[in-house]
Amino acid sequence: MFLECSAMDKEDALIVFENHIRELQKEEEEEKERDKRRIKRQHRKNRDAFIVSIAQQLYETVRLFESQARSTRKPQEIIQYVKLWISLNPLPPSDAVRKLKNLF
Repeated sequence: MFLECSAMDKEDALIVFENHIRELQKEEEEEKERDKRRIKRQHRKNRDAFIVSIAQQLYETVRLFESQARSTRKPQEIIQYVKLWISLNPLPPSDAVRKLKNLF
């Protein structure tokens, strides 16, 4: 590039250099934007996986509650267990959670 620029006028060489710098800056901005989108996507996937795991825990708790309700345990023991689970596992508001909380 130096040989090409040495034959050029100084103003033309400066214009070529400025254009080259602009292209590099544009590539850097595009790379930052790609990284930002990738991180945002990963965060969304993590949130979705967390919500699914909480929903699975709630499902298992309800199944346990139903099976224990049919067993010989006292209803108060089951209610205490479910209340403890709800207090330890904050859940996003939903109809299922509200209905479960309203039972107690």
